[in-house]
Amino acid sequence: MYEYLWWVITLGILWIIVYIFTPLLRRKIIWSSLIAFPFGFGELYFIPNYWKPETLFNLGLRYGIDVEAFGLMFFLGGIAAFIYEGLLKKRIAFQKLCRPICKCYTPLIITLSTFVILIRAFPFWNIIYPSSFACLVGGLWAFFVYPRLRSHILLGGLLFGIFYWLSLFIIEIFSPGWIVNTWNLSALSGIMLLKIPVEEVLFGFSFGVIWTPLFEEVCSNLYKK
Repeated sequence: MYEYLWWVITLGILWIIVYIFTPLLRRKIIWSSLIAFPFGFGELYFIPNYWKPETLFNLGLRYGIDVEAFGLMFFLGGIAAFIYEGLLKKRIAFQKLCRPICKCYTPLIITLSTFVILIRAFPFWNIIYPSSFACLVGGLWAFFVYPRLRSHILLGGLLFGIFYWLSLFIIEIFSPGWIVNTWNLSALSGIMLLKIPVEEVLFGFSFGVIWTPLFEEVCSNLYKK
């Protein structure tokens, strides 16, 4: 019961831990969390076509939006910002990362633009597919225009994808059947990775490739160490 809420709480506890124990990354974690927070409105696209989670006050099924979605995006944004430098013990020095064609927010803008194009061009796609592919397109753009961040983009996406899958798997272990009873599996490929839909793994990776380097992309020209 309320597995979604417990998932968000678990991520929140982890967020607090990494924030406390990585003081050099605190600005990055807060910044990334705040930028991710408004994407909680994306839940309007996901309920009920993608999943039907049990939410506080049943807000999800009543209105298509819920408190948990904003908490989820806030915590995921901060953890994604931490995961590459925090786990691999690598520090990204602020320097001139952009080529002349690069503007600070272009990967995120391209991601959002691709998402809009895909949902209009393929209205019968489940929302998880345009969401994931749009993030991959934005990440691919960043890969080419920020050559110094390429390992950050690829490894950050991989690490976050693994983390995201593991977080879902842990909740499923403690609450067997949550995935089957909550996700609209009939609208997905049916491919599972240890009880987790492969679409969730793809989303975790694609979110990671766009989000883990976002702070450096935007702020490299604003700050100097």
